[in-house]
Amino acid sequence: MMNLPTVLQTKKRLLLAAFLSAAVCFAENTHLFLEPLFGVRYGTLNEYVFKNSSSVGYHKLSQLDWEAKPLFYAGGKASVSYKLFDFAFYGGGFFPGRSGTMYDSDWLSDFDATMKTNYSVSDNILNSGAFCGTSFSASFSPLSFLEIAPSVSIDYERYSFTAKDGYGYYGDKENSKTGTAVSWDDENAQFYQKGKLCSIDYTRNTFYTWIGFLVQYKPLKFLKINAGIYTAPFMLIESLDHHLASKGNGTFYNDVMYGFFKGWKFNSEVIWNINSRFSLKAAAAFTRINCIKGTTYSSSSENGPYSESKKSDSEPGAGADFWNWSLSIEYRLF
Repeated sequence: MMNLPTVLQTKKRLLLAAFLSAAVCFAENTHLFLEPLFGVRYGTLNEYVFKNSSSVGYHKLSQLDWEAKPLFYAGGKASVSYKLFDFAFYGGGFFPGRSGTMYDSDWLSDFDATMKTNYSVSDNILNSGAFCGTSFSASFSPLSFLEIAPSVSIDYERYSFTAKDGYGYYGDKENSKTGTAVSWDDENAQFYQKGKLCSIDYTRNTFYTWIGFLVQYKPLKFLKINAGIYTAPFMLIESLDHHLASKGNGTFYNDVMYGFFKGWKFNSEVIWNINSRFSLKAAAAFTRINCIKGTTYSSSSENGPYSESKKSDSEPGAGADFWNWSLSIEYRLF
């Protein structure tokens, strides 16, 4: 008959053996991947103001198109896979510099909602920008050469732009001959030379949630081709728009907007497995954000206090369309 110390030692050995066996099994099925990212983003961020008018009804009052043409970025990605499951975290930053053009349009006529009264063009400068996110997916293989991976992810992006050195045509003031506003391309519109218009600062923060799936096709042992489609169940955009007046600090407009299933993303990827450790990736993606609306808060100071604008009078909107191309090398650490 075994005594108590011997029984305890036997149980400890069995528990240790079970733990080691589980650890070995987990290690064999777990892999850590590291991936530096380099890419370019090319597209436009749209900013809107809509207004209720007793004379012409609900209409678009203003639209600012902030180009991201192009935005270069660098970052990294780390992912852990265990059998069918994959968890990833990624992030990076955009390089500041000239980023295309900012186009500013206004429809200020009290009698014709389709008349564009003001139109200006400014140099668009990216002051700073960053992005980060996390994703979780599970892969299934209905065929030996095909995988399907449903996934969920959360992304965050931030852009800070300044539009300056602008020129434009302003027909919003009453003309002495007609007594009404005129179109921006009318001979009576007032022209402002380059550098005569005020600068505009614009910061946008965007929170995405994505759901969708990825299909992976493996025509060759060393080659994989991916294609995915995703939609955004919920999206939040918060932006700060500052029109720097010629005298004083101007006005700060803080817009808070959200929407459901207003975003779509399509991506594709080609992966070349160089060996068991290294893979070369080339990816392309297109993202569309349909216009979402919300509430505007305004103040004469960035730190507030801010007063809420009535939606019955006006409301802000935001949207975007952009492409993303990237090149990376994935390294399997273990």
